[in-house]
Amino acid sequence: HHIARTVTRAMLQSSDLILTMEKNHQEALRLEFPQDAQRIFLLSEMLGGRFDIQDPMGGSQMDFDGTLLELRTILVKAMEIITQKAMENAAYGCLLNEEYEKAINYTDKVIETNPNSSHAFSVSIQSKVHFEPIEKIIPTIPEPIKYSQEVAGAIGQCFFNSGNFNESTKWFEI
Repeated sequence: HHIARTVTRAMLQSSDLILTMEKNHQEALRLEFPQDAQRIFLLSEMLGGRFDIQDPMGGSQMDFDGTLLELRTILVKAMEIITQKAMENAAYGCLLNEEYEKAINYTDKVIETNPNSSHAFSVSIQSKVHFEPIEKIIPTIPEPIKYSQEVAGAIGQCFFNSGNFNESTKWFEI
């Protein structure tokens, strides 16, 4: 059961992510709370789109049922994406804190569910290089991912850090 209420600053401060159903709600919140704008998104943006989910208020029971079905479908997929992004961010935080094994554990979980996550591969490479040479890591990366800008940049940085500037330059030019 849902009861509409006015959004307050305290509500937004206690949230890491604020999702709205309609663009006008997102815009209104961003205008009223500009300090929180970077955390306010359309729910549809979690799926890579940018569309409104119509509020059924004032509509028929069929309108409410249709919105409920749409929300269920979107929320299941959005939670998968949000969970993946959270694990990628946790892995990156571990990398920054030099907790390389933890970073690898997070990236492995992401790659298991999304083998096309260039961000997860990038963090994984930068973590694994502390345990094995970059030359041994490169063959384990799938071809299309290996040549993405983010992954190639991570490989280039690893070569650069090891003093192999010629190889580094090749990867940075991708």
